[in-house]
Amino acid sequence: ARRRDRRSRRPGESGPSCRRRFEYSNLWTGVFVWTWKLVARSDKAETGRIGSELSSTVRVTVTGLSIFFLFCVAGALVSPAASVGRRRPRQRPRILPLATSSERSEPPEQVFFPYGVASFAGIRKNKRFFVDKTRAIIQLLDEAENVICLRPPRWGKSLTVDILATFLDKNTSDETFEKLFGGLAIFPEENRGKLCRRFYMMKFDLSIEVGSGDVADIRQRLYDEINDEVRSFVRRYKLEDVTIYDDNGLASLESAVDVLSAKDPDAELFVLVDEYDRFSTELMVASDSSRYDAVVAAGTPGKESDPLHAFLTAIKSLSGILPTRSFVTGVTPISLADSSSANIYKSISFGQSVASVFGFTEVDVNAGLPQLKQLSDDERKTAFDF
Repeated sequence: ARRRDRRSRRPGESGPSCRRRFEYSNLWTGVFVWTWKLVARSDKAETGRIGSELSSTVRVTVTGLSIFFLFCVAGALVSPAASVGRRRPRQRPRILPLATSSERSEPPEQVFFPYGVASFAGIRKNKRFFVDKTRAIIQLLDEAENVICLRPPRWGKSLTVDILATFLDKNTSDETFEKLFGGLAIFPEENRGKLCRRFYMMKFDLSIEVGSGDVADIRQRLYDEINDEVRSFVRRYKLEDVTIYDDNGLASLESAVDVLSAKDPDAELFVLVDEYDRFSTELMVASDSSRYDAVVAAGTPGKESDPLHAFLTAIKSLSGILPTRSFVTGVTPISLADSSSANIYKSISFGQSVASVFGFTEVDVNAGLPQLKQLSDDERKTAFDF
């Protein structure tokens, strides 16, 4: 058997593989020969034992099976199944060449145009489309120490808040400032003004989800947002001995400002509040007047103040600890009026300076349309006229 294996072995085939191939071949050959003899004997003698036992139907069936086995034998000898375990040459993985800069496709337009993106650092670092309105944004702070600006959604309020957070923060390094503001209108020293990198910054995003929760649930979600910012504030400015109250974010806020005042008596605080009326507007749109009144309106004497009123009152009281300025954004003035805590804020929503900050002007659209590579000149003109 070993000599037969050596003689019959295919290139690259092992001895056991060769033996298995012969075993399969012998098996099918034996079945075929036995069937063929059976058919021949049944046809040869009608009076014989085999011929008398097999009817014509059985002979047809056996003949068909013999033909089937014949094809099986042929297939077993030539198919890959006959050489189980046969070693095949290993295929090398196909490596595609890297595309050159000229071959790479342009990024999708929705990637270049940062629709709904409120990260100033992300836009600048990724070189996305950005209309420079930084000088007009800084001029908004000249209106008053406590400013509120109202605009519809998707008009750039949150991006404006993020720009202010970077521009005013005393922890913004020279390298970061140059990387983010380099080439913009307020980068030259003479255009920065007196407020650049001067403040300890707090930034609150009140776009919390109210869901089906009651007033206590909404208040706790507001406290969680406040505590998250207080923890970030403590890490950013390396404050110690600040007490975080999980069930009272306003107390955590006051504790952090007290510690900052003791550490740096000359400190100035700037508070940014984005989407101040997001959760209250959600209740108002849902026509949930009972929860809206409980969340927004001033508290009944002797009871705990309602969440929005209590938060705005706490921001106002910080000026008694440190010099504090604030910038608030929202959609409508309704919640601010209903909370009866708006007496320190100056609304600049209808000022000429605000009109140039939010939204796109004709000049801005003219600057953006050429960036849409897939549009023809006629399509750009149509879009501009529209």
